[in-house]
Amino acid sequence: RKYAILGAIVDSMPSNAAETMASIAYHLLLSSSSRSDGDGEGDGGESWQREAAFNMLSKRKKALCLSALGGLLQLCIGCSKASKFSILHQANKMTKKVLVTHSDAFRRLQEQSSEQSSELVESFEVIMQSILKELQDVGRARAKNSDPMLLELENGAYAVLDSLVDTMNPVQFINSLVRSLSYKEMTDAMRRKSLQLISHVVATELSATNAKDPAFHQCVHDAVGALVQIIQGTGAQTDICRQIALETLSGFIQRFATYYKDVFLQAIPPIVDLAHEAELPGVRGMALICIASFVGSMKDAVIPMTPRMIQAVVDSMRVSSNAV
Repeated sequence: RKYAILGAIVDSMPSNAAETMASIAYHLLLSSSSRSDGDGEGDGGESWQREAAFNMLSKRKKALCLSALGGLLQLCIGCSKASKFSILHQANKMTKKVLVTHSDAFRRLQEQSSEQSSELVESFEVIMQSILKELQDVGRARAKNSDPMLLELENGAYAVLDSLVDTMNPVQFINSLVRSLSYKEMTDAMRRKSLQLISHVVATELSATNAKDPAFHQCVHDAVGALVQIIQGTGAQTDICRQIALETLSGFIQRFATYYKDVFLQAIPPIVDLAHEAELPGVRGMALICIASFVGSMKDAVIPMTPRMIQAVVDSMRVSSNAV
């Protein structure tokens, strides 16, 4: 009852009020955090502010609520107050709760070809990028501070990502992550996490059934192109990031090269070139694994490339022998 007036205000908001909703929810969580610090009320009991924020972000139009959640996370991450991590922890819990509570509804909306579906995907991407940015901030903080709250916050952020995997259409999830790989604000750590998430979805959420979907061809085409750019060292990628990209590419090859030979044939030359990398044994080793995956999955389609692939393997063995 304490938030009946607030509920009436929210119900009267227009359909484009996501930014306003995010701001209200943020200040409710800020107030809740301050109250917890002052009177000892912790996460054991939901304060009326948190309950009001959750109700506001779960009872209205689903696409609008999701957009407001993304805005809320961005506000919390940008917070400069000492209670920043406490507020973020609450926002993560609320985000996961909304995603889990309405996962079926979100999935149904994504299957519709509508403006609302497009808004939903955009909001998912905002949430995803916010969580990746949060993990970066928390990682930096943990390097200087052993506060248990930071570990709890990190686990909470990963839980939100897990909820996104369960809530988003897996093809759209991969599309969103692939687009994120080229964002200017992506750090190497964030890019590695995105690659690991792509690998996870490819291994656990996709199957031969997806290959029958014409739209999935474009998804694989874009993903392979983005991975090859990282593998070739375009930009400021570290060698570890390139190795993870190669591992991710290998997963795509093993599952889908049989169906999309046209896409993967174009990826063979740059991977073969990496087998000659004398100073990067980790990258060279993963490149050889990809070559083996190409041969195992594409069979006779790789025959035109066989001489180059054999030479790459021989050269790699020679490099390894010289290094011993």
